[in-house]
Amino acid sequence: KSAHRKQWYQRRVRVLSERYDYSVRGIGKWHLGLKKPHLPLNRGFHSFYGCYNGAIDHLSHRTWMLDDKDNMVPLKDFHDDDLYMNSTLDISSEVEGKHSTDLFSKEAVRIIESHDGKKPMFLMLSYTAPHSPLQPIDRIVQNRNQHIESSTKRQYAA
Repeated sequence: KSAHRKQWYQRRVRVLSERYDYSVRGIGKWHLGLKKPHLPLNRGFHSFYGCYNGAIDHLSHRTWMLDDKDNMVPLKDFHDDDLYMNSTLDISSEVEGKHSTDLFSKEAVRIIESHDGKKPMFLMLSYTAPHSPLQPIDRIVQNRNQHIESSTKRQYAA
């Protein structure tokens, strides 16, 4: 089922880009493959801002991966990829300490505001917040959801 979903998704994104001349942008978690042929720019996206894995630490932007010898190793995973600039940059160090939800939201606003309205755009925005680790933004936990008794549920709701 997962392989079929990936193929369907890839075909639809490429059709938007190639046949209908959409600007195709991705933000957030990719979670559709880590090898080069499976990365966003090779799947029809013109740009991608976020992490290739589904779950990362929201502030350090680190994740854990299996290496070639099946050892778990820490890995920074935050990227700013642009097909037009022919660049794939790991910007983990530049964004360290900033919450991924804020980063994704600001990038989405930037893309929308700078987009030429004469050309259609597909923007995929996939937040990592529902994934572990559960790291809600403190100001949201403090200012909202006080009606929820369980602290865990209050954090998840944030």
